[in-house]
Amino acid sequence: MLNSIPLSTPPRALVLNPQYALLLACMHRLGNSNHDKNMLKWIYDIHLLILNMPTRELELFTELANKKDLSTVCLDGFERTQELFHTIIPSSILSSLSQHAATAQKTNRFRKSQLGLIIDDLKLLPGWTAKYKLIIEHVFPDFEYLLSKYPNKGKVWIPLLWLHHLGSALYKRLTLR
Repeated sequence: MLNSIPLSTPPRALVLNPQYALLLACMHRLGNSNHDKNMLKWIYDIHLLILNMPTRELELFTELANKKDLSTVCLDGFERTQELFHTIIPSSILSSLSQHAATAQKTNRFRKSQLGLIIDDLKLLPGWTAKYKLIIEHVFPDFEYLLSKYPNKGKVWIPLLWLHHLGSALYKRLTLR
């Protein structure tokens, strides 16, 4: 399964394939604790993606979501689309996501933490280089970011700002949402 497909119209760009687009739409709703996961536009995106996917593509999506341990997130998105838009989703799809979500919930203690979201992101990244880059971004942010986050401090404070950032980030990531 390719992660992207070419657009047929110029300029020839790549877009996510339907399964990955739906996975991203489901994850986007729960990816940031600072916004409302029930924003209508995000749920409507999921609805439209489901409507345009034949059953076989939905089955491939379900396999992907289960493989990436994102069935809980996807099931939540699917259930909201059914509530709001009466989206027709085959019962076999919902059953598969539900069964995997129940199993995953028992085995993942950090699912409801920011750390759980980072782990989900790491599972989706294709290789060790991409995984390493994401970890580095979280542990060692740019100096410009630190200075913008703490505007009253100068460059001499960067080592202490980094330690403060790391400590607060660890606390935030390990705290349940």
